[in-house]
Amino acid sequence: MREGESRMKKSHFGISALLLAAALLLTSCSSGAKAEAPKDLPFVYTAGEGISGEITIVAAELAQPVVQAVSGKYTGVQSSVKVNIRTEGHDQAVDSFVKGTADAMIASADTSKAQDEAIVGTFGEGKVVQLRLATDGIAIVTAKDSALSEITKEELVRIYTAGAIKEDDSILWNDVREGLPKEPVTVLGPEETNDLCVYFKKLILQDKDLNKSFCGYPSMDELIAAVSGDKNAIAFVSLSAALRNSDKVKALPVDFGGGAVEPTIQNSVGSGAIMGAYSEFTYPVYLYVGREAAASKPQLADYLWYLFSDQGVFSLCEEYCLVPMKEQDYVNQISTLFNGR
Repeated sequence: MREGESRMKKSHFGISALLLAAALLLTSCSSGAKAEAPKDLPFVYTAGEGISGEITIVAAELAQPVVQAVSGKYTGVQSSVKVNIRTEGHDQAVDSFVKGTADAMIASADTSKAQDEAIVGTFGEGKVVQLRLATDGIAIVTAKDSALSEITKEELVRIYTAGAIKEDDSILWNDVREGLPKEPVTVLGPEETNDLCVYFKKLILQDKDLNKSFCGYPSMDELIAAVSGDKNAIAFVSLSAALRNSDKVKALPVDFGGGAVEPTIQNSVGSGAIMGAYSEFTYPVYLYVGREAAASKPQLADYLWYLFSDQGVFSLCEEYCLVPMKEQDYVNQISTLFNGR
């Protein structure tokens, strides 16, 4: 289907078709023959009638702002549905999802092998789908009056890796690079349970231990405030948070080996099939949900349609400095859930 064609299908599929598609994943007609589910679901959301109930979504702190905003818009359309957004650390969120205390999970870092096994053990092989909502990234930030104007990936790894510069990790800026101030480096970031810290340790530090002087913060707002008030501080934050707080902190260009690259949305995703020069520091934001839950709860199915529709995350990406997918990609994502493909 051509991009944009899904807008024309609004008159062909309503919420009843969506919920029917979900129900058909698990049930068959009374005659025993399975009915045919719609092949494509519309990008344009149409509120269904008689939808009510309660759902719980557990969201990583990084995804919480945009998910909270989407959910607020949704309850304005479906006032009889109560959406609970619970913010948890990465491992705790996976645990909540596995234990069934949340209907769906939104996380920014990939799950580990052990967590994948736990999910499959609870839900069954192929019974949970991973759907991509948007793209975010890592930004390296300092105070506006910091002496640092850019940083190399190698310098960043050495700063954050335990014992890489000095055994006791009491490093000065001129230990990092000659010519920088002889001042102690304040090494900051999200607390270690945060999705972004999990991602950073795994893919940037290659699972090495964090600098012993590392100080983690429970929220991105607190971290931004701490960095902005300390000219010797450095922190890794989400790219979206850095862009939203460009009046408070300086997002450093990063040299990956071919020259310093500005941390911008365009440099993150590039254009067409060509990845941006900053793409090494980007990551996907995923939603995990069980097929049975989506099939058995009309309110969850309706919410998920809204989340992936024209009125959901797609409509708020620019405001929250996230990179949206293309319209057809959102259609494909929701079809993956409800049509099993």
